[in-house]
Amino acid sequence: MSTPFDLRNPGRPIHVGVVLLNTVTEHLDIAPVGFFHNISKDFIKTLPPFAMTDEVRSQALDFVTHWVTEDGKTPGVLSGNLKVIPTDSFTTCSPLDIILIGAGQTGYQATETEKAFLRKCYSECSAFLSVCGASDALLATGILEGKTATGPRSFLPLFRQIAPGTNWVEKRWVRDEKIWTTGTLLNGLDMIAAFGTEMWGGEGSLVEHMLTLAIHVGPARSGTPVEGKHEVPRIICFVYHAELRRCAKLGYMCTVTGSPPLTTARSEKSPKTRDVGATPHPPSSSDDLVSNLFQDKPREKDQVMQLRELHRGLLPGHTTDDGNPPTPIHTPPSISETVDCEPKSIKINLSMQEAEELLHQFNQRRTYFPFISIPKDTTASSMATSQPFLLLAILTISLTRKPLLQKRLDERFRRVLSERIIFYGEKSMDYVQGLLVYMAWRPLHIRPLSNQGSQFMQILVTMISDLKLTERMHDEGARDVCLGCYSLSSLVSVGFRRRGDDTAYSYLKAAIESNSTPNQPYNEQLQLAKLQILFEETIRSQTECISLKCPNTKDQRLKQKMESLRLELQIFQRVHTLNTSTSTPTSKKLYTNTPTVPLHLSTLSLKVHIALLPFRILNPKSPLRPDLDQATSCATAIRSFFEYFLSIPQEEYITFSIREWCQLILTISASSYICFLPLAPGSGLTSPEWIDFQVKTRSNMLIYLESLSHRMCSLSVTKRGDTPDLFFMFKSVLDIVLPTYAPVHGGSSAMREEESLREGSPEMSVPTRSATSTRCPMMNGSIRQSEFWEAMEQSDLYFEGLGNGNGGNGGSGEDMCSLGVPGVGSLFDDCGDWPSIFSEWVNICNS
Repeated sequence: MSTPFDLRNPGRPIHVGVVLLNTVTEHLDIAPVGFFHNISKDFIKTLPPFAMTDEVRSQALDFVTHWVTEDGKTPGVLSGNLKVIPTDSFTTCSPLDIILIGAGQTGYQATETEKAFLRKCYSECSAFLSVCGASDALLATGILEGKTATGPRSFLPLFRQIAPGTNWVEKRWVRDEKIWTTGTLLNGLDMIAAFGTEMWGGEGSLVEHMLTLAIHVGPARSGTPVEGKHEVPRIICFVYHAELRRCAKLGYMCTVTGSPPLTTARSEKSPKTRDVGATPHPPSSSDDLVSNLFQDKPREKDQVMQLRELHRGLLPGHTTDDGNPPTPIHTPPSISETVDCEPKSIKINLSMQEAEELLHQFNQRRTYFPFISIPKDTTASSMATSQPFLLLAILTISLTRKPLLQKRLDERFRRVLSERIIFYGEKSMDYVQGLLVYMAWRPLHIRPLSNQGSQFMQILVTMISDLKLTERMHDEGARDVCLGCYSLSSLVSVGFRRRGDDTAYSYLKAAIESNSTPNQPYNEQLQLAKLQILFEETIRSQTECISLKCPNTKDQRLKQKMESLRLELQIFQRVHTLNTSTSTPTSKKLYTNTPTVPLHLSTLSLKVHIALLPFRILNPKSPLRPDLDQATSCATAIRSFFEYFLSIPQEEYITFSIREWCQLILTISASSYICFLPLAPGSGLTSPEWIDFQVKTRSNMLIYLESLSHRMCSLSVTKRGDTPDLFFMFKSVLDIVLPTYAPVHGGSSAMREEESLREGSPEMSVPTRSATSTRCPMMNGSIRQSEFWEAMEQSDLYFEGLGNGNGGNGGSGEDMCSLGVPGVGSLFDDCGDWPSIFSEWVNICNS
């Protein structure tokens, strides 16, 4: 059985056919066929080396162009007194992948032979491109029946009468599945640019490179034409202009009126602000569900307007930082004022059917974070009306297997969040649930250096407080949202910053107590909340024991805490019939079923952290160290966690929430504590038994980490030059971690291991609270040499500013994108922020 042809990844030459009917075809209509030549191997190989990088050059495609007439002998006639020698006839032409047809003379009626050939081409091709009046010829074939199409504006009323079964729209171009139709004149060029971008475009692509070299008249996108007698020429401005670079960094394309400046350099005396007119272009409702969300203009509160008027009254004569007077403000600023930032998500083309499939996938994910309930009969269509923000969040986090599309939706999600929630202060259960879903499955790989998670979490907590959801303990929906929010807040704050969230801890305890029935199991939401309480109490026990001065008192209190926590965990497992015994034979299948996976992982993770407590409270100045039995117990707990984690089917990893990934990272961090614990004189850890223990533990960990790396490689859909996905990120970091566990070669292995353990190094010093861990790939900069970082640099424009950590603006940070929303720019100025999550990968120095 042959594999279906994929135009995006052809694997063979692509056959492009220009069909010429027995009439005069408009030369300008079929001119877009030259686009394929400009991205072909035959053309690209003739360009000098400085024209593009080897990576971009390697993306060139093979095209075979066919000029097809009915008999294959009579030249095709073009306007402008041109004739084309045909290469094929209707009968001899091989199947075509892309069809291009232009308008013929007005009034020409296609023959039955021509109509039959057009139907045959449509059934066999992957894309059918009809320019200008060519839609007239297609009407007779019946191809456009039930489709959405466009054509010359003056002909549309007639077309609506002739073919009422076609949805005729007044746009420059429009796509319906594989058929693309356009308006007149230059609309065909707009369409071919959009088609090329859709098929082979994206960050770092050859198509993007070639298009950015051109001055593009008119927006290369579907949209309503400008009202009036004449259309004003517009120019798509790319990253050449410094004042527009801020938009490009976040993936936004600025459309401005007027002519391009003669130079990209800005005069030192010119004001930083510039009046730039803009014309918005509504998205195509037929193709892009996402762009249709949040079309209504946000309503400003009276207080916001009053505050603006107050500021205008108090600050009429103030100047900007450079001494130049600011641009006068005559009207309230809006999101689209001065510069129209059109997000790249406008190219998402996410249909309602695809949204329904993603919603179905999300319902399967809920097992790992069951705090958002969606009725079974809920559809994406109904959510687009009643819960648009929740739907947008679900679509964003569900696109794990399409990283580029996920990145585009993530940009759209953040844009809506900054405008609606932060700037306009809107609050509702829809916003709460949407932000909670986003935080639970946050795509960490998209902004790996961002610490915005804590900012978003604070926004979520504030909305919950303002809506008084915590007071509705008996409202199941409100209670579940609060449980989910505070469980996440506790996990992030306690797990990675070593300080508790008292509000979250208090709410979780109160919720558990109010719903507690002796010897009766909790529901799945309360089960996960209870385990999070135990995790927080484990970390709080660590803080309490560290503060004790007397070693004997500290040791006694530690043992009491560990026994109490283990007993409470055993009771929980017994009541909820969970079996995560560390004595389970490795030959026995550990994975049971999906609903219990989050509980099993959480209990196993808890056992690791309880066993790790003696290592967490070490005093750097004290020679005392945990004994070998404690280290063995901790290693056993870590081994049990990894054996269970690796027993879970790979496809389940796709649905993991941030909790499961955090537990994995924290367990890797725990192994570092015992594998690289330095030796202190008189500590009793210089014995051969201890050295042998560490060598064997490192060896075991190496096997687990290699298995994880292999799984991440298998799960990743990222190819060379593509936007990296979550699994590609994990594999890249694991590849950096792996060598630290590799055995020392040369000489006596035991002696060299002992020597390295005795001598230690700055990386293996006694754990402290230092913020700089030289073993962490993110903190020591080694992540910059990884394949993941290389892929990010190729796909993300905002990485331009990472060289000096200030956005490439001399430390001012003013060149970062603010999305046109006053006062919201700082939310996105995060390129130089070190993450709070990656610092735990091989965290040796942080306690």
